[in-house]
Amino acid sequence: AAPRSFFPPAARRWGSADGVSMTTRAIGFDLGERDEDTSRGDVEALALIEDAASVLFLQDPLRHECSQAYLALLQQISLKAGPNKLFSAYGEFFRSLRRSGKASFADVVLDEIIAGRGNPVAEAVARTGASISSVAPVDLAAVAADLDLLQRLCVSEATILKWCERAAAAASPSRRQP
Repeated sequence: AAPRSFFPPAARRWGSADGVSMTTRAIGFDLGERDEDTSRGDVEALALIEDAASVLFLQDPLRHECSQAYLALLQQISLKAGPNKLFSAYGEFFRSLRRSGKASFADVVLDEIIAGRGNPVAEAVARTGASISSVAPVDLAAVAADLDLLQRLCVSEATILKWCERAAAAASPSRRQP
């Protein structure tokens, strides 16, 4: 069997004010920005919460203020909360995202991963000066699994908004969101 690549590169482009595009490399993330969501938001949100609970080494990105607001919003979606709770949680997520200064939730998660805080594997390599090849394969597999879980968590904001709108419409069919 061919060796598995744990950190395949993915690229994302942003346009800047002067028209220059900047390419950034993400560690194992496919930032394909797909918004063709046809799923049931409540079921997907519950699965994402379970994914977040399964993260082993890369837990620090989930401790960020924005991540906590995101998980609280997913909780409200999964519970099919009423419009008041749902849009209150969405508002808190949106405000925390703006306070972070990042363009998207994925950017928050990526910045936290790259910082490497709270990652025992990264800290051990940095402390000892050892190479990544000296890390136990089981630890590398756990980090790779964590990267996959965190990537799944990074649902686009447009999809999250669609889930909120659907849940609010189901809870209060006569109410229309402006």
